[in-house]
Amino acid sequence: MNDDSASTKKTFRKVDQPYFLIPRAGESRGELRLENEIFGKTRDELRELGVPEWFVKNHFRLDVRSGENIADWIKKRSGIIERNFAPPEQNEVELGVAASRDLDEKLAELGVEIDPQKSGLIFASATAVDRNAEYPARTDFAKQRENAREIARQLFRGEVEKIWTIENGCAGTGGMLAVANDIFRENPELEFLRAISAEKLSNILNRRDLGTTPLLGDAGGALLLARNRAKNTPNLEVLGDAHFHDKSKNGAGILHIGEDRKLVMDGRNVFRRATTDMPGMIAELAEFLEIDPCRIKLILPHLANARILKQIDKSKKNFGLPNAKIITELRGENTSSQTIMKAIEIAEEQKLFAELETGDLVAITTVGLGWHGRCVLFRHSN
Repeated sequence: MNDDSASTKKTFRKVDQPYFLIPRAGESRGELRLENEIFGKTRDELRELGVPEWFVKNHFRLDVRSGENIADWIKKRSGIIERNFAPPEQNEVELGVAASRDLDEKLAELGVEIDPQKSGLIFASATAVDRNAEYPARTDFAKQRENAREIARQLFRGEVEKIWTIENGCAGTGGMLAVANDIFRENPELEFLRAISAEKLSNILNRRDLGTTPLLGDAGGALLLARNRAKNTPNLEVLGDAHFHDKSKNGAGILHIGEDRKLVMDGRNVFRRATTDMPGMIAELAEFLEIDPCRIKLILPHLANARILKQIDKSKKNFGLPNAKIITELRGENTSSQTIMKAIEIAEEQKLFAELETGDLVAITTVGLGWHGRCVLFRHSN
């Protein structure tokens, strides 16, 4: 782990109130799907292609100045081929509700019944930015809670008091998973907890920023956490979690929200830190829990960039993780905290959970805005 500043705070915990994560994920996407070529086109060319005016008016043609086709340039550096953007009327609430309903359909196929009277909701979103926050920027708590309450109202068809929110930017899903055991312990009437992330990253993009704009998009994701083991499906039992927070210029300074409320990213240093921080957290958490890291058989990472993921896969032995399979496919854009849901979805499609044996360990690891890092370890059981 890169710990070059005294401002870095590390927290490790062994879970005292285990819960179970059902390895299925719900997903929703912004309604407009666009491929890499659009970043090299003018506004008039986009209009000729029939791209909606709400997108066109905020568009700036990007030039890579290297002689490469911009579509190839983006794919080579990120692995991204396409991304989705949400129109003005499609907000985080709609994306979060749609993702949760998509998850419900998948769980119904397994025979998992969710009692809304015994359910709560935890929500993460990095795009409701606090206008008055000092550096490093933080999420607007009131706006995020307002969105969470509206999502809960639509899902549960009434007022729901059991609502929580968390910040941590791209590490938001890791944060939700980390605090879920506290929520279950302090609320014994809860049997289920929906973890929902919804991001409209297009709202905070600087459209002239070649190093950031092509990487990001709008999406929602949802997971179901249960107090007790679910039937007819594999379960992941939480063991412990880690939180890393670096407020220094080498941490928060490389990925933050600027004065214009647009995302500011130092791509080179984000790449450098992510490739060591994500696997480093896994190794340190395993050491804290007195677990042999060789038992970790699957890593579900924040799908930020294909180059980052391949570098982690290449260097995993250096972190004592020789037996871990890593999700490296990146079919779409970085959608902040929703990427963990995408990693779970890909692992399910590739039948990676089915390959696990009882007792095998699964790690979820992510970094993001702030600079926050989150890691959670689970034990697989049938």
